[in-house]
Amino acid sequence: MAFSPDGKWLYLTGYRWLHTTGGGTPRVIWTHGVLRMRFEGDAEPEAFLGSMKEDGFGSDNAHFKIPTSVACDSRGRVYVADYLNDRIQVFLPDGRFYKTVKIQKPSHVAIHHDTDELYVFSWHLRNDYLKAGTKVPARFTKLGRLEDPRVVASYPLPLRDYRQNRFGAYVTTGVDYHVAFDSWAKQPTIWLVPRKPGSIYGSVERIEATWASSGILLLVPKQGKLVLKRDFGQEARRAVVKLRYSQPEDNQRIYANPKTGLVYVTGRLGGGEYKGFVDLLEIDPRTGKCRTIPLPFVTFDICFDAAGHVYLQGGGYVARYDIKTWRAVPWDYGVELKDQISVLQYPGTSGGYQGGIAVSLKGHVVVATNHYPQFGSFVKRTDVKRTGAALVGRKYQPPLYPGRVVSGRILHVWVKHGKVVYVDAVPGLNYASQVRIDNEDNLYLISSNARLRDGELPFNDISGALMKFKPGKGRIVSRSKFAPIPLKDDSRPKRPADLKGADLRTAWVEGAEWLHGGVGRFGSRGKGVYGGHCTCKSVRFALDYFRRSFAPETDRYSVIVLDANGNRIVRLGTYGNVDDGRPLDLAGGPSKPRSIGAGEVALFNGSYLATHTDRRLFIYDHGNARVLSVKLGYHREQRIALKDVPDEAGR
Repeated sequence: MAFSPDGKWLYLTGYRWLHTTGGGTPRVIWTHGVLRMRFEGDAEPEAFLGSMKEDGFGSDNAHFKIPTSVACDSRGRVYVADYLNDRIQVFLPDGRFYKTVKIQKPSHVAIHHDTDELYVFSWHLRNDYLKAGTKVPARFTKLGRLEDPRVVASYPLPLRDYRQNRFGAYVTTGVDYHVAFDSWAKQPTIWLVPRKPGSIYGSVERIEATWASSGILLLVPKQGKLVLKRDFGQEARRAVVKLRYSQPEDNQRIYANPKTGLVYVTGRLGGGEYKGFVDLLEIDPRTGKCRTIPLPFVTFDICFDAAGHVYLQGGGYVARYDIKTWRAVPWDYGVELKDQISVLQYPGTSGGYQGGIAVSLKGHVVVATNHYPQFGSFVKRTDVKRTGAALVGRKYQPPLYPGRVVSGRILHVWVKHGKVVYVDAVPGLNYASQVRIDNEDNLYLISSNARLRDGELPFNDISGALMKFKPGKGRIVSRSKFAPIPLKDDSRPKRPADLKGADLRTAWVEGAEWLHGGVGRFGSRGKGVYGGHCTCKSVRFALDYFRRSFAPETDRYSVIVLDANGNRIVRLGTYGNVDDGRPLDLAGGPSKPRSIGAGEVALFNGSYLATHTDRRLFIYDHGNARVLSVKLGYHREQRIALKDVPDEAGR
């Protein structure tokens, strides 16, 4: 995008999107036009040059073929990088064609604000039009003013893992490279992202090396070459304990130890199986110090009890440890496995990822197990009886009823000594993002299905629903095609449905203590379109020992706090960046934070929460790449001078 020199007009181009057909790899689709809009006011952008249609390309002066970049000079002339036509097209402010500057595959064009010299960057862009074997060197070229646009200098661009003849338009996320030109600096400076970080999977060493080589480079043209001024990737590698990045399905989570107040962050920090992790990043909120703790096995979720013991959910079992010594803390009625002294074992699918665990103040453990019966034989069952009652072992199968979905999460609860107290505590869940348990064994969970109001989807139709159940007292009835026994029309509840989504389709919640919608983000399902990004652990809500629920409202950039009855206590946060919000403790943050009100809690994507009893709420805001510590002020504070306090004698 580019502004006109008077700041009144904004020009936009380079529109592209991912398109998938037939379950194949997404392809990059481009439009072939430039939009213009007034910067002031609410007017929509309008087509200014070329065509915004996928097939609206051409090679004459009225058309482009993949316009990738736009810039303006001091006279308001508009420069468009016409990638596949190997040229820069220049237009007057009223849209009349003015001049062509020939140059190979311009990916980005910039104009020096003082001299009006042209700066052009070229590299291979993914598209369907280039012939196989077409080579596009990665180069930066400086040209003179438009009146005499001769090449002044040309330098190779230091792109990482660059291939000149990458063929096709197939890609899974984003574009490969980014560049910006700063002509206001004392030495004109190039800001270059030399590569995409790439996949989230792989070893710790590979992930860290990939991110370190993907950081922004500051480059200065000097003495016939581009001189490296700064490398933010290497600086970050030296500055942080664990260098990594966040992508879809990465699902970083945050936990707090109620005994020590230490915070732990997880989520593809190392290798591990699909959506599991093999280490923890421990953070001391008081000092900011971090350290990495390796785990004894691939883990899918953790929790802490009041004594500070850590519980790890593996593939089909839960183990408990003293986090200081990492010695196992066995259950009296636990199960001995090959590598474990005493664990809570449960049936279900051991691969993929598990549904989550939680422990109450009195030590009761709830486990969301992983079941995919649609891939087994008993999906064809039509009975309503349990065919295998033993919880431990492969024969366990949950009971059926009309409209029950048996794929996804099934909840079981153990007492602190390791005996099962509730089996299949909330039938029909399907996918639940997370589960919590309070001191009275009430169960709290977030469904990835949207909460309906009078049978209608809310404005935020990709949100989920937070629910509270007494174990064994509630269930979910669904019209999903995955229900082995279909819900017939005459068997439906005689009221509007409560939930709708890709997992349950239309569903009714029976026996819940309360439901609260509008939390989290779970893909796209509006107007009958189901699917979107993965719902696995997309959000993490928190529950404190006083049965207060803390749930992320992603689309509102806030966190809502609910009491034990589901009533709103307060809403925390507002949209903001790293330098927004003036904290109580300024140490470690921005040097000049801006006050924004709303408790000074600035959020961009605060999807993961944890509480330290009633003292602190921790918000992992991966949109701003930081963890916020929020003081929970449920009481009024007042300072009294000691001289005003009477002694025992009343003086």
